[in-house]
Parts: sequence; structure tokens; C-alpha cells
Amino acid sequence: MVIPELDDPNLAYESGVHLGDGSLDKYRYLISGDKTKETRYYSDVLAPLVQELFDIKPTTEHFPDSSVPARPDNG
Repeated sequence: MVIPELDDPNLAYESGVHLGDGSLDKYRYLISGDKTKETRYYSDVLAPLVQELFDIKPTTEHFPDSSVPARPDNG
């Protein structure tokens, strides 16, 4: 895992998304959204952004309740 520079504009963007749609606990970083409207945004924008910022390849999962969480694949 890489720690990005604090003045990185991509970190600011990711932080805003995470504050609005995310959660973080001891074991998990999660951002979730509406799978009927945001699936491409998560796969085309957020997943590459997280990978570039933190050098972690995120995974996406689809749940019956229409959410699309994206979380790092820790191996």
C-alpha cells in the first residue's frame, strides 16, 4: 500500500467520495452506491483512482439491495 501525498487532487476527490458514500473500520474500506445508476462510475472512475492512489486493486461486488461496494482486494 502506498500513502499518497496530502496535496494530491485525486486524494481530495477520493476523500470527498468516501465522506459521502464510504465507511472505514479496522478491516475494511468501503464505498457503496446504486448499482442501477453507478456501476460504470465505480468500475471506470473510482476503482482506477483507488488503485492509482494507494496501489491497491479494488474489487466490486453487487448485492440484491442495489448497492455496489468497492473495496481493496487484500489478497
